[in-house]
Amino acid sequence: MSEYRHNHYVPIWYQERFMLPGQHRYFRLDLKPDVVTSGKVKYTRHDVHEWSPDRIFAQDDLYTTLWGGVPNVEIEKFFFGQLDNETPAALDVFANFSDLDVDEPAFKNLMRYMSVQKLRTPKGLGLLAALTGSTDANKTLMNLQYLQTCSARFGRKASGRLQTRQIHRRNSSSPTIL
Repeated sequence: MSEYRHNHYVPIWYQERFMLPGQHRYFRLDLKPDVVTSGKVKYTRHDVHEWSPDRIFAQDDLYTTLWGGVPNVEIEKFFFGQLDNETPAALDVFANFSDLDVDEPAFKNLMRYMSVQKLRTPKGLGLLAALTGSTDANKTLMNLQYLQTCSARFGRKASGRLQTRQIHRRNSSSPTIL
């Protein structure tokens, strides 16, 4: 699978900030473990797993669209990838804050990351789809990009209602998502 098709909605670098020194795994509770049948034996898989950050808070092809049958990973590569590359340094500025001199670029990077974080989760994408009336996953992802572009371009001037109305108008037929 392509490097950009296993999409983390909570980036690995962010998960690692919550680990203790020397810790490399989290405990994960599966609320609905699989029931497996092997021959005549039926059993439920274990519900507690020890997994590394590269396996949790992620989903394959969450941001991958298909254009004419060809997978497109640009949302992960250029949109979330850029955010995930710039934000750790910005977060460090505020985690180590010691004087009143504000680093404006770091502040903007951190605010941009925080503004997108909820929307990049499966639940957040579902909320965006519901708010914009989108029934197609590709349209929802395009709306996410459009919303971020509007907020970056217009800042506080673009209200949520205005953007939602504009997104409703933009929804037209588009390719399918994986």
